[in-house]
Amino acid sequence: MTTKDKRNILLSFFRDKERQKLSFTYAEAAKATGYKDHSVSKFVSENLKGKYIFQNKRPHWYCQGLLAISDDDFFRITSQSTQAKVLTDDDKLYNKLIKRSLNAFTIALEVYNRPSLENRVEAFAIMMTNAWELLLKSQILKAKGFDSLIDIDGKSIPISEAVNFKYPNDSADKDNLNQLISLRNDAIHLLLPEIQPQLSRLFQTTVLLYQEEFAHQEGYAPLLACCTSNANSI
Repeated sequence: MTTKDKRNILLSFFRDKERQKLSFTYAEAAKATGYKDHSVSKFVSENLKGKYIFQNKRPHWYCQGLLAISDDDFFRITSQSTQAKVLTDDDKLYNKLIKRSLNAFTIALEVYNRPSLENRVEAFAIMMTNAWELLLKSQILKAKGFDSLIDIDGKSIPISEAVNFKYPNDSADKDNLNQLISLRNDAIHLLLPEIQPQLSRLFQTTVLLYQEEFAHQEGYAPLLACCTSNANSI
């Protein structure tokens, strides 16, 4: 049996669990596929953990997103750790933008869900806008290269230009982001009013839209369990 055949057996196991919305242990995966327990653990840790496979409650795990990719994509993804890859400067910058974007997103959720923090609305607007700006600029970097992130004065392009790149036409998603950016601008210079129903809906939509866009781009939903509960509490 080839390496690819063995991985496809394991992929079938993971997909069945995702389809049935069931968690599993490494021992169960090993028994069903013929792998050793430690082999499954190593395989997941090196290739899939935090992207397609997430810890539920020790020692249980669950799958998210493997139903949406092809067998060939799975083999390519799980082969990357064994292949030497020289990162370009653009690759390194892209990875930093994604990491910082996700960090800003996490902070936005954390500060918003601290009711004792009096300026949590301002903090959320600022950090959530930062998360979006870095995510959108990572998309421009990948599509058009580093020079597209710099304006004629040698400065980074404004977020409005990044939004227009992503959404060249008017849409509800574009309007949502522009409202968030406007709130961010006000938050830097003024105090925002106490949370209102319309702001709550705007923030919740922004969080869910970010998670959807991030998952589409990176292949996994960020902070899946955290985002679901926190988004619903906004």
